Amino acid sequence: MSKKTNDPDLVGFKEFIEDQKIKLNTKPPSGTRAESSSHELLTFLNHETTRLDKLISLVEEKTHILKNYPQDSAIKIELETQLIKNRVFLFENLKSRESIFWKNLNEVYLKHFNF
Repeated sequence: MSKKTNDPDLVGFKEFIEDQKIKLNTKPPSGTRAESSSHELLTFLNHETTRLDKLISLVEEKTHILKNYPQDSAIKIELETQLIKNRVFLFENLKSRESIFWKNLNEVYLKHFNF
């Protein structure tokens, strides 16, 4: 390269360097990426607030219903009586000599003890 100050080959390169210096010294235009990300964050926070408000109202309603109209004790008593009835039915069927349980148990004893 030559050491001339006005070399025609370097004119475009000098303009590029000067433009880069100007771009580095100036602030980026406001409102591009920063505003869009803040808008997305604001939208997310609004949706999240709405969701949490709905969740709080649902929990308040359910706790009010459970507190004022308890059903767990009645359901528990009903399930216990049904369980007792099922156990009685099961043991009655297992006690009969014609049940499959007795037949299989008899077969196991006969094979195991060689009666």
